[in-house]
Amino acid sequence: MNYHILVENLTKVFRIPKPDLTKWEKFKNIFVKQWIQKTVLDNISFKIKPGEIVGYLGLNGVGKSTTIKILTGVLFPTSGKVLNFIPSEKRYEFRKQIGVIFGHKSILEWDIKTIESLFFTTTW
Repeated sequence: MNYHILVENLTKVFRIPKPDLTKWEKFKNIFVKQWIQKTVLDNISFKIKPGEIVGYLGLNGVGKSTTIKILTGVLFPTSGKVLNFIPSEKRYEFRKQIGVIFGHKSILEWDIKTIESLFFTTTW
Protein backbone atom coordinates (compact mmCIF):
# COMPACT_ATOMS: atom_id res chain seq x y z
CA MET A 1 0.00 0.00 0.00
CA ASN A 2 1.18 3.54 -0.74
CA TYR A 3 1.59 5.96 2.12
CA HIS A 4 1.91 9.72 1.99
CA ILE A 5 4.21 9.60 4.99
CA LEU A 6 6.14 6.52 6.07
CA VAL A 7 8.50 6.80 9.03
CA GLU A 8 10.57 3.78 10.04
CA ASN A 9 12.67 3.46 13.20
CA LEU A 10 13.38 7.19 13.46
CA THR A 11 15.92 8.14 16.11
CA LYS A 12 17.43 11.55 16.85
CA VAL A 13 20.21 12.01 19.37
CA PHE A 14 21.54 15.50 20.15
CA ARG A 15 24.95 16.17 21.63
CA ILE A 16 24.61 18.83 24.32
CA PRO A 17 27.07 20.39 26.79
CA LYS A 18 27.27 18.50 30.05
CA PRO A 19 25.17 20.34 32.67
CA ASP A 20 25.99 20.90 36.37
CA LEU A 21 29.76 21.04 36.10
CA THR A 22 31.87 21.61 39.19
CA LYS A 23 34.18 24.63 39.23
CA TRP A 24 37.15 22.45 38.27
CA GLU A 25 35.16 20.81 35.45
CA LYS A 26 34.11 24.24 34.17
CA PHE A 27 37.76 25.27 34.03
CA LYS A 28 38.73 22.07 32.20
CA ASN A 29 35.77 22.57 29.89
CA ILE A 30 37.47 25.69 28.47
CA PHE A 31 40.07 23.40 26.89
CA VAL A 32 38.24 20.08 26.50
CA LYS A 33 34.48 20.24 26.06
CA GLN A 34 32.39 17.71 27.92
CA TRP A 35 29.26 16.51 26.18
CA ILE A 36 26.36 14.21 26.90
CA GLN A 37 23.96 12.60 24.47
CA LYS A 38 20.24 13.32 24.71
CA THR A 39 17.88 11.04 22.84
CA VAL A 40 14.89 13.05 21.66
CA LEU A 41 13.29 10.49 19.32
CA ASP A 42 13.75 6.83 20.16
CA ASN A 43 12.94 4.42 17.35
CA ILE A 44 9.53 5.81 16.32
CA SER A 45 7.58 4.50 13.35
CA PHE A 46 4.26 5.51 11.82
CA LYS A 47 2.36 5.49 8.54
CA ILE A 48 -0.08 8.06 7.19
CA LYS A 49 -2.32 6.95 4.32
CA PRO A 50 -3.58 9.22 1.53
CA GLY A 51 -6.57 11.25 2.74
CA GLU A 52 -5.90 10.60 6.42
CA ILE A 53 -6.01 13.53 8.81
CA VAL A 54 -3.78 13.19 11.85
CA GLY A 55 -2.80 15.19 14.90
CA TYR A 56 0.58 15.02 16.56
CA LEU A 57 0.15 15.79 20.24
CA GLY A 58 2.45 15.65 23.25
CA LEU A 59 3.97 17.52 26.13
CA ASN A 60 6.65 20.17 25.71
CA GLY A 61 10.03 18.72 24.86
CA VAL A 62 8.95 15.26 23.72
CA GLY A 63 10.08 15.65 20.09
CA LYS A 64 7.08 16.89 18.09
CA SER A 65 8.95 19.75 16.42
CA THR A 66 12.04 17.60 15.95
CA THR A 67 9.94 14.99 14.13
CA ILE A 68 8.40 17.62 11.84
CA LYS A 69 11.82 19.13 11.14
CA ILE A 70 13.14 15.68 10.19
CA LEU A 71 10.11 15.02 7.98
CA THR A 72 10.75 18.27 6.10
CA GLY A 73 14.52 17.90 5.79
CA VAL A 74 15.43 20.73 8.17
CA LEU A 75 17.14 18.22 10.49
CA PHE A 76 18.61 14.81 9.73
CA PRO A 77 17.83 11.80 11.90
CA THR A 78 20.58 9.93 13.71
CA SER A 79 19.06 6.76 12.24
CA GLY A 80 15.91 5.63 10.49
CA LYS A 81 14.11 6.24 7.22
CA VAL A 82 11.47 8.66 5.98
CA LEU A 83 9.61 7.73 2.76
CA ASN A 84 12.20 4.94 2.25
CA PHE A 85 14.99 7.55 2.20
CA ILE A 86 17.83 8.00 4.61
CA PRO A 87 17.50 11.81 4.45
CA SER A 88 21.17 12.63 5.05
CA GLU A 89 22.29 10.41 2.16
CA LYS A 90 19.92 11.64 -0.57
CA ARG A 91 18.84 15.01 0.69
CA TYR A 92 17.75 16.56 -2.63
CA GLU A 93 15.68 13.55 -3.72
CA PHE A 94 14.16 13.41 -0.23
CA ARG A 95 13.19 17.09 -0.20
CA LYS A 96 11.41 16.72 -3.54
CA GLN A 97 9.01 14.27 -1.88
CA ILE A 98 7.73 16.38 1.03
CA GLY A 99 7.07 20.00 1.96
CA VAL A 100 5.63 22.04 4.78
CA ILE A 101 4.36 25.52 5.52
CA PHE A 102 5.24 26.81 8.97
CA GLY A 103 2.63 29.28 10.15
CA HIS A 104 3.71 31.82 12.73
CA LYS A 105 1.50 34.21 14.63
CA SER A 106 3.02 37.14 12.80
CA ILE A 107 2.20 35.62 9.39
CA LEU A 108 -1.35 34.35 9.77
CA GLU A 109 -4.40 36.58 9.90
CA TRP A 110 -6.62 35.51 12.82
CA ASP A 111 -9.91 36.87 11.47
CA ILE A 112 -10.03 34.67 8.36
CA LYS A 113 -9.73 30.96 7.55
CA THR A 114 -6.21 29.50 7.55
CA ILE A 115 -6.24 28.73 3.82
CA GLU A 116 -7.37 32.30 3.05
CA SER A 117 -4.66 33.65 5.34
CA LEU A 118 -1.99 31.64 3.52
CA PHE A 119 -3.30 32.83 0.14
CA PHE A 120 -3.34 36.43 1.41
CA THR A 121 0.24 36.30 2.74
CA THR A 122 1.63 34.68 -0.43
CA THR A 123 0.12 37.17 -2.86
CA TRP A 124 2.13 40.16 -1.72
